[in-house]
Amino acid sequence: MTVAKELEEIKKNAEYYRKKIGVKKKNPEELDKLFSQINETLEKMAKSGNMTVDELIEILDPNNPFPY
Repeated sequence: MTVAKELEEIKKNAEYYRKKIGVKKKNPEELDKLFSQINETLEKMAKSGNMTVDELIEILDPNNPFPY
C-alpha cells in the first residue's frame, strides 16, 4: 500500500469514528469556567503550602526531577 493510500485510509477511518462518536464542540464559556476553577484550586493549594502558584506548578511538573 502506498503512503497516499494509507493516508486516505486513515482519513476515512477518522471521519467514520468522528461521525460514530460525535465530535463535541468546545463551549468557550464552559472552558473559561473550568480554567477559572483550576486557577482557584491551584491558588488554594499554594496558599495552604505557604508557596506561590509558580512554585507549586514547578513542584507538580513531571518533567522536573524529584528534588529529594
